[in-house]
Amino acid sequence: MTNISFIKVNKKENIILLSLLKADIITMVVAFY
Repeated sequence: MTNISFIKVNKKENIILLSLLKADIITMVVAFY
């Protein structure tokens, strides 16, 4: 229950973290090429 409420409160921050993770994955993929 605490985790669900925490995710609900920090939705915007989670979106930012996901976008940063996507950027890191893209940079990793580009580095391999």
